Formats: sequence, structure tokens, C-alpha cells
Amino acid sequence: MTPRSPVFKDWGTSYKDVVGGLELSGDGRADLISLDKDGRAWLNRGEGHGGLDSRSQVGKATNWSDIRVS
Repeated sequence: MTPRSPVFKDWGTSYKDVVGGLELSGDGRADLISLDKDGRAWLNRGEGHGGLDSRSQVGKATNWSDIRVS
């Protein structure tokens, strides 16, 4: 078994929900979706080697604050 390693630091300070392992971008790789505390949705595309690309806001700048993804 491979030892754990941190993916990101201090997510609890800005994100309400974070869910990984979903294929959302259509490239066949597992991605990560998150909602920040201001209700914006963000996507980090999986790079295919266990890492993630930089985040990008997905969809319109809509308030998702009443929705939970976890």
C-alpha cells in the first residue's frame, strides 16, 4: 500500500464541500468538485497521474450555497 500524501492544505478555511473520484470533464480521468463558502462551484480536473490541475470555476457564477455535494 502506498503511504498517504496531502493533496491540498487548509481547505477547511474556504471550502464547504469537496468530493473527488468523479469523472466530470469527459476526459476519462477522475476529477474533484468543490463548493466554496460563498457558494461558487469549482472543478479540479484530474491529470491522470494522481494529481489535479488548477481549479476553474464551473458554470455561471451562481450561488450554490444551499446545495451539498458530499
